[in-house]
Amino acid sequence: MVAVQEVQRETTALRYLMEQFLGTHWAVLLSDVTSGDKGNNERLAYLYDTRRVVLSGLSGELVLPPAPAGLPEQFDRTPYIAGFRAGNEHFTLLTAHIRYGALPDARIPELRALARHTAQELRERTRTGQSREEPNLLVLGDFNIDLRQATRCSMPSSRPACGCPKRCSR
Repeated sequence: MVAVQEVQRETTALRYLMEQFLGTHWAVLLSDVTSGDKGNNERLAYLYDTRRVVLSGLSGELVLPPAPAGLPEQFDRTPYIAGFRAGNEHFTLLTAHIRYGALPDARIPELRALARHTAQELRERTRTGQSREEPNLLVLGDFNIDLRQATRCSMPSSRPACGCPKRCSR
């Protein structure tokens, strides 16, 4: 399994890589292109060895629900979720490519939105019994966290993996 971010609209190079280096047993699952200036006409992709992994049937893009005041701001590049099965083990991958921005703090709202929505969704699926379809969720991708540029932590201090270069003081 490989999750790839920044796949361009034109997929010739990706398909060449697969044919020439990975072989005929590898398949690709592509998201649609995220249009607009922020989306940069990029896709997300999963490459997988069909001898080891098969699709479960789940595939979609993560869209935030409407807020009470109207439509929320969406992700710059829509996160992509897909379900797989390896033997008897079912798992779901959620890959995201978080906005870069000039300042590290500018990335935090999108990271928080992804974490908040994912946690809410998992709680709801567990409550309703839907989690049986996707019992194992792995969140991965390009989170654009650069510790060299971090000036302060924007995460609550109760989280030990806040991403600070040293112990968070908040």
